[in-house]
Amino acid sequence: EVPFTLLLWSDAALEDFVGRFFPWFLPQYRAYGVHIQRVDAARYFLLYAMGGIYADLDVGFRRSSRWRDVLRSELTLPTTEPVGLSN
Repeated sequence: EVPFTLLLWSDAALEDFVGRFFPWFLPQYRAYGVHIQRVDAARYFLLYAMGGIYADLDVGFRRSSRWRDVLRSELTLPTTEPVGLSN
């Protein structure tokens, strides 16, 4: 079993995080016209600052042993059907 910490962020906490650690980006963050743009940007800042693994709630493994593979790699992207990769 792989130990992990699950972090869930509110909109206010994300804005505070961006403002505190990436103040140069806060005006752009606030200027995004669509909410998901702010969430997408914050995701990458969180990974940069904290490390770790990001996965949408609809992503999972068919076998629990796959977590070991993910932890050993620098980047893992799931495939999407019929073609492509997903972030």
